Amino acid sequence: MEDKLKNLRKDMDETVLKKGEVSEGEKERIYLNVVQKNKSQRYPTRFVPVLSISLCMILVLILSSPYLSNFYDLGQEENQVTIGDMDEKSRVDNVMSVDKSEVADDEREQSTKEIIIPPENEFMNNIYVMTNQKVFVESDSFIEVHEEYIEITDERIEYMLAILEKAKEKGQYQNYEFYYNTLSEWEKGNFENTVDVHNQIREFNSRWGNKATRLLTKNEEKEYIEKHFD
Repeated sequence: MEDKLKNLRKDMDETVLKKGEVSEGEKERIYLNVVQKNKSQRYPTRFVPVLSISLCMILVLILSSPYLSNFYDLGQEENQVTIGDMDEKSRVDNVMSVDKSEVADDEREQSTKEIIIPPENEFMNNIYVMTNQKVFVESDSFIEVHEEYIEITDERIEYMLAILEKAKEKGQYQNYEFYYNTLSEWEKGNFENTVDVHNQIREFNSRWGNKATRLLTKNEEKEYIEKHFD
């Protein structure tokens, strides 16, 4: 721009403002007017685009403010709904947990109430029949045996121990210690006493039934279970 102004001054000196035709003061005044006019034309050209951009941005902000407000409100509502859902889920989980706990307590109480103490000879016979799953008995064709089958399970052992506990409270079962020691070992998974238990109950019953001679092997017991319980 400075170069253009210098060229302008030179052109004016060589043409319309020839030396001697116009005073130096008049030439300077004309030159300054031209420069000022050039500045006034140059600055609005730069200012107008900036002003236009600023106005557009303000207009966009004004027009979009309702949408921004709605978007913010929607986000707040979603957060509230999410938190509300979590609170509701936690409340439901807590209620269900309490209900399950109460149901479990009720079931245990009901199970205890439903325990019926059978006659001692029946309780003893059940243990005797259960031993058949674990022992090998000798065959005696002169003894007529009516076979019964009761599977040894953790649940059955637990239930029979509960019967014993209740029988003890009532002072029943003459051979309580024998039954308790037998079932306590079975509860631990130890069936080494099964042959002796089988034969001891046989003695209690005047040697009725066949005598046990050994424990069954794992394969023999598996065959027994498959034959009578599967």
